[in-house]
Amino acid sequence: MEELTKTQLILLALLVSFITSIATGIVTVTLLDQAPPGVTQTINRVVERTVEKVVPGQAASVVTKETTVVVKEENLIADAVLKNSKSLARISLPSADGKFGEPLGVGIILSADGLVVTDALNLTESKNYLLKNNEKIYPVVLEKIDGPKGLAFLRVAKPEGETETAKFLKPSFGGIGNLRLGQTVIAIGGLKTNTIAAGIISRLDKSAPELPSEEKPKEGEENLPTAKTEILDAIVSSAPFSSDYSGGPLIDVDGFLLAINMKRKDGDFSIPINTVLDIGAKKLENTDTEEAKK
Repeated sequence: MEELTKTQLILLALLVSFITSIATGIVTVTLLDQAPPGVTQTINRVVERTVEKVVPGQAASVVTKETTVVVKEENLIADAVLKNSKSLARISLPSADGKFGEPLGVGIILSADGLVVTDALNLTESKNYLLKNNEKIYPVVLEKIDGPKGLAFLRVAKPEGETETAKFLKPSFGGIGNLRLGQTVIAIGGLKTNTIAAGIISRLDKSAPELPSEEKPKEGEENLPTAKTEILDAIVSSAPFSSDYSGGPLIDVDGFLLAINMKRKDGDFSIPINTVLDIGAKKLENTDTEEAKK
């Protein structure tokens, strides 16, 4: 070392520094690869800001780490059930002391102002019931029953002395146009507590009623030409639901309400939500018209 010139000592120091820098870089990259995403992101932001200050306008070259997140279907199902549980309704007749009695069945709240749909077979000949939603009790009144589909529509009544009804969390309605055979669906029911049954769509029952065409008949033709459009009448799934599920929701793994479950002797099926909403709107509109005439 004593025989080295000043220039050689400087070159030796630079070489040692260069080797040390390379080693430090290798260790740093290795540690960053093993670091959690939050630590890597923080370091990246510090490097970016440092480069921007030292070399203005120079894009920073940072170490990034891609993370693949795997979402299991069981987690999606759990989240979907939790989301729709807040709109689930249980229906009963008032007990002798006016309290919530033995549940007759489940239903689902369709609107923020308390429109409820359920299986008509869940109800009795009474028009006044109690509804339990999120552990709260509300009086409900039967508004209409659709005989062909077996649906019953009830509405939360305004408590005495109050001018407004409670506000409810309605579900997110799903589109039925993109349903596929084999798609996972979940039925929610349970008279005492929430129970679920998961399965897949095994059949889509459709019909093609003849609808009048908008085209004008040609001269000499007596009847208007007709056009056929397929309509989804029912969803059949492998979800093994019992009578405790009848009137409750059928949802997909994203938590969208697809249909209302119906338990019948000749087979279980679910009525598509668009049909339910159409029937509800028409029935309630007819009710308003009849009351107006009175």
